[in-house]
Amino acid sequence: MQSLKTIFVVLFLLFASFTANAAIYQYIDKDGNVTYTDQPVQGAKRIKQIQLPVQKPVPAPPKTESRFNLLTNEKIAVPEKAKKAKPYTRVEITKPKDDEGVRGNNGDLFISVALMPALQTSFGHKIQLLFDGKKLPGSWQSNNIMLKEVYRGTHTLAAIVVDDKGKIVKQSKQITFHFLRHSILFKH
Repeated sequence: MQSLKTIFVVLFLLFASFTANAAIYQYIDKDGNVTYTDQPVQGAKRIKQIQLPVQKPVPAPPKTESRFNLLTNEKIAVPEKAKKAKPYTRVEITKPKDDEGVRGNNGDLFISVALMPALQTSFGHKIQLLFDGKKLPGSWQSNNIMLKEVYRGTHTLAAIVVDDKGKIVKQSKQITFHFLRHSILFKH
């Protein structure tokens, strides 16, 4: 009998949540069963409706750089983005080294450029190369660069950091290297 009452109470609460404005009546039949209805029946008592707690939704955070804790709606401190790129204190070609002999029978030359701070790609910074005094086409967003089909001989190389408009930000010192490549004229 107790479980039947529990079921009725649960059904009542469920029903009450769907019909918030409807009147609810309770009556006991001749067998002692408790019945709930939204229709007035002779001998039924109108019962006071239970107000269920309602949680207001948390408002969406404004569309700014500020962030909010969704549980407490408190503003979270976000570090302000740098308005300007940091100046480079070091732009240096570390590979190949100055006056180094580099073997590359397949014509591939690996170049490594040391930067301090790291290349600031968020500001559109890229690396361009001066090879034998001429700017190579293209630019790189990495400080490790592979050149293909380099011919043998002595060459000069410099790295240039440019901004998103192509303006020179900083340039490395020029190095000289000697590219060693097996000649097809000398067969063993």
